[in-house]
Amino acid sequence: MGRAGSRQIFDPGIRRMEVSGLRINNERAVLTAIATTPGNSAAEIARTTGLGAQSVSRIVGELETTGLVRRGEARRGLRGQPATPLYIDPNGVFSVGCEVGWRHYHILIRNFTGEVLGEHRRDYAFPDIDVVFKEIGSLARLLVGLVPEEYRSRIIGMGLAMPSGIGRNIDLVGGSADQAARWSELDIVATAREASGLEIVRFNDGNAACWAELAALQPPRPANMAYFQVGTFVGAGLIAEGRLWEGPTGNSADLGSMLVPDRSGKLDFVHLVASLHALESRIAGAGIEVPTGN
Repeated sequence: MGRAGSRQIFDPGIRRMEVSGLRINNERAVLTAIATTPGNSAAEIARTTGLGAQSVSRIVGELETTGLVRRGEARRGLRGQPATPLYIDPNGVFSVGCEVGWRHYHILIRNFTGEVLGEHRRDYAFPDIDVVFKEIGSLARLLVGLVPEEYRSRIIGMGLAMPSGIGRNIDLVGGSADQAARWSELDIVATAREASGLEIVRFNDGNAACWAELAALQPPRPANMAYFQVGTFVGAGLIAEGRLWEGPTGNSADLGSMLVPDRSGKLDFVHLVASLHALESRIAGAGIEVPTGN
């Protein structure tokens, strides 16, 4: 991971923008302030965001009505009026997350505070198109059942992270030409939606990992960052001026496909030189058996 420059990317302070997006921006600022500083009062949130006290009071009331925010017990014994701490309501929103990788899939469900309610991981030799979506769909429905029935309308869908061109390299991990052709032709979002019964938002796995890494860092977070995920192959993501650089294809970084010199000085794709797949190939070339799976 490389960095350049730093600032608070998740700064809840308001930003200059068009009037049409101001309401959403203000709500996002208040939610961000509550999430990053749980227990702060409305007055403290007003100071953090730069919004007026009346605006914050109105927004908090609306967020509380929609079930996204809850109030704690008022703090007494201090100067002035008792301060009421504000918290994200864990039952405000639920979401399913799923990663489909070259050697495994991992699926889980979280509440609004990030608590994992349930999860499952399976390792395999390669992502079999006849197995992956069938199992993910079944598991997604089981995970949804972990959410109390009165809150299931708050499940917003499933985020699906996977390599953008999974059909291109599946032969390198043991998949057949038929599997490669079917992956290349598959409408992944529609297939996952039908299997799970959930709305699907698809992400490139390198981009998803890049943004997760940024979110996990302590402030001040870098405003510009190059991220490499070394696994079976090499995924990557770019942060530029605090934004994930996806481009029109959702895979604009694609640093995992850049050319680098191998041991002999010949240029080759980085994922064929420095990855777990490359390591496995060298082990096999030395006459040592490589175990299947993860």
